[in-house]
Amino acid sequence: MKKIYKKPLSLLLSVLMVFSAITFLFMNADVYVVAAQTETASDKVIGDADGSGELNIQDATSIQLYLANLISEDGIDLIAANVTGNEKLSINDATEIQLFLAELINKFPVEDVSDKVQLTFNVTIPEPLEENDNLSIGTNLNNWNPADSGWFMTQIDDLHYQYSVELDTESIGKEISYKYTIQNSRTTGYNVWARVEGSSTGGDISNRTFVIDKNSNVISDTVAMFKNGLDNTTVTSGTLETFTLDMPQYSDSRTKITDGKIELDNDKCNFCGRCYKACPTEAWDTVNGYIVSFGGLFGNSINKGETIIPFIEDKEKLMNICDAAIHFFEDNANAGERFKFTIDRVGKDKFEKTILEAYNG
Repeated sequence: MKKIYKKPLSLLLSVLMVFSAITFLFMNADVYVVAAQTETASDKVIGDADGSGELNIQDATSIQLYLANLISEDGIDLIAANVTGNEKLSINDATEIQLFLAELINKFPVEDVSDKVQLTFNVTIPEPLEENDNLSIGTNLNNWNPADSGWFMTQIDDLHYQYSVELDTESIGKEISYKYTIQNSRTTGYNVWARVEGSSTGGDISNRTFVIDKNSNVISDTVAMFKNGLDNTTVTSGTLETFTLDMPQYSDSRTKITDGKIELDNDKCNFCGRCYKACPTEAWDTVNGYIVSFGGLFGNSINKGETIIPFIEDKEKLMNICDAAIHFFEDNANAGERFKFTIDRVGKDKFEKTILEAYNG
């Protein structure tokens, strides 16, 4: 640690009149940039603006004279003078030196520079959590794993939670994405995103975002509701949205009689087999096989799975197709992501190509 010499307090008091006399010179002076200096401060006495090798009241005077354009850069050490650690030299640097010499502070702000920035999440939830529930954050900072107990939030009271984390300064200026979730033993064994936050009507919401700043990083959010993908949908502090699902394959008959014979409209047939089972005369000739659809959803989000390959009669071919789908999901899915959303994100064309290759192979 470098040795810094302190003059008696009487020395500081004896020159206060000098400061008063020159105050008018620097009150409206320009603030000079010191960030362009490349010289290291490792061999300098912090605050030694005049380069004398020790810290004294003359260093504060040198800063004031420089800001008042009464001395040039040749007459001051800009790196040592920058005791605040700011990008620009200002009258605050002179003030800090005066406070240090008066023993009102024991170190300069520049000595507190950290290689970390702190990020704090504050959130208000709509109703108290149940016993053994944990409020957690799923974010790109934890690889979208809300089940990571290191990201469980601290309860302040029934409706307020907080979480703080230190990030490297390399994160400054970068955008983070996140969502709040509820984690418990059931979500861990089923789906870590089953109880993710949603809109007040029970719908999906976009990821929340925040840009990391070099100074203050305090987030304050309010959650409208948490979805319940474990049981039937539950809406808190909102109204359940109803809708009609159009299924044109059931809008008219899939059979018709032509010249006294029953004909099947193959474009409307979904291979359910009910006609075969219900026919009293065993008129239908059937072939056992498999229909595979992909991307079906039920619960909070409803989507009918799509059939992209023909009727499959061969069991070995079926297994090849299932393996191809599983490997596609393993290679492309994010943590906790449903298959349909993986297909949408990666691209339907790419997925269909993978499945058709397995079907034709």
